[in-house]
Amino acid sequence: MIDLSDGLAGDAEHLAAASGVAIHLDLELVPVAADAVVEARRLGVPVQQFAAEGGEDYELLVALPDTFSPGDVLDFESACGIALTRVGGVERGSGVRAALGVRRLLLRGFDHFS
Repeated sequence: MIDLSDGLAGDAEHLAAASGVAIHLDLELVPVAADAVVEARRLGVPVQQFAAEGGEDYELLVALPDTFSPGDVLDFESACGIALTRVGGVERGSGVRAALGVRRLLLRGFDHFS
């Protein structure tokens, strides 16, 4: 589990490296706030890419075992007091792979100093 202060893409990379796995993100599954949609359009950036690369999010990225049943997920949510949204998965390899539909995207993490 990791907070998303560096954005989904950047912190997924940190989680993948620390765990020795690859993480794939399906950007169509990432919830996007209405304000983020407005800002992405103002900047001329694809909305889902903007959401994945943005930072300072007050969200968590959690990797759960694939053996978790739907009931296990509900128990986890209840114990932690949070609702989960599946946005990808874990596979062998390294790094982060992101897709938006059939398009693969190269994402970068959030830079707090830019």
